[in-house]
Amino acid sequence: MKLKILFLLPAVILLFSCNKDEISEKQADTFIKFFTDGDMMITGADIKQASDGGYVMLGTGTYNEGSSKEGTSDIYLAKTDKFGQAESWSPVMIGGEFDEVGNRLEILDDGYLIFGNSDDSGDGNFDMYLVKTNFQGSVTWEQTYGNNLNNNGSDVKVLDNGGFVLAGYYTRTYIDPVSFEEKTTIDPLILETDASGVQVGVDYNAGEDQFHEIPIAVLPTASGYLVIGKKVDVATNESDLWMLLLPNLGYASPILNVPVADGRDAYGVDLCITDDDRIFFLANREQASGGRLEAIVGEVDVSTLRVTQTFEPFFIKTESTASMVVNDLKYSPDNSLVITGGKSIAGSSDMLFLKLDLSGAEMQRHFFGESGSQTGNAICCTSDLGYIIVGTNAFEGVLSMIALVKTGPDGTLN
Repeated sequence: MKLKILFLLPAVILLFSCNKDEISEKQADTFIKFFTDGDMMITGADIKQASDGGYVMLGTGTYNEGSSKEGTSDIYLAKTDKFGQAESWSPVMIGGEFDEVGNRLEILDDGYLIFGNSDDSGDGNFDMYLVKTNFQGSVTWEQTYGNNLNNNGSDVKVLDNGGFVLAGYYTRTYIDPVSFEEKTTIDPLILETDASGVQVGVDYNAGEDQFHEIPIAVLPTASGYLVIGKKVDVATNESDLWMLLLPNLGYASPILNVPVADGRDAYGVDLCITDDDRIFFLANREQASGGRLEAIVGEVDVSTLRVTQTFEPFFIKTESTASMVVNDLKYSPDNSLVITGGKSIAGSSDMLFLKLDLSGAEMQRHFFGESGSQTGNAICCTSDLGYIIVGTNAFEGVLSMIALVKTGPDGTLN
């Protein structure tokens, strides 16, 4: 399948020549690129920088009306050079007869690791899906996890032993003690695998009948696996920012199960760890007035966590007339925190770059976007001390493409 690269915004550095010798090295510093295909709607989910300086993008492509796979989705994997130009093998679509979704990407010594969801039976019930490819996107092995109901894969991290920790959630049925009716709830599912994706040991899968507990991200720490997500009261549909700390071995019981909010809806998004082992979290929370969302950044000390801890003070970041929706958090080598997401107002959004020092003070805030809606879904620190953001550029439900933004150290295109 041919990859089409569109240059839609005036800030884009246009690379007209196919001869890389004619491209200035300066053109790798900043750019905006879009990746699309006429057969599908594509969304960007994750990005990593490869050892050669290029970029590996993960997303999901949903096939348009008239396609032989109309209405189904496949995992979208693409690789560019450092200028944002697609490599000859790129992109590849990974999937079967029905639906596959790509959520998280890791680069290994011998290929790429992709984590997401797969509906290999076509019944609408997904499994957590882990797939390993070589450096040209050819699948070398794949594994699925979960029960016979719906399962979703949220996050994966590579462990020091070469294996992986997976965080996701699954649907479980139970009998309501009052009505005696069969109902469903959502519980967390955290498990370890070996280097081939084969589960080792037991998993953590405990939950409460009246609450959905939904992990979004997992972080290995010296005290165990720290998980962040949301806890939803089934009766009221109200959500709290939710964290869970599990020991490294056995998953015998959670050490921590803490809702973190002040009565407003909130949900956890991501975690990161600094060079000196400080841990920060990222979340979205409903503003006190106006119904818009605001971003919350805070620090967690896993060695002294208590059920009553409130994680005050938060670092709260807002837009006065818009929702600020944050999706990804990274620790930057210059001892700062970088965040991407979007500023949403009146049905459209602009991609967000936000940079904070470790005290929460704002260093940079920039937005990218013109027509349509642009949202940043993942950010990566680059070897030239800049940043690369992957996200989605959508136009009124009729077109969706991957947006790739490379910035300098200050988060701008200058």
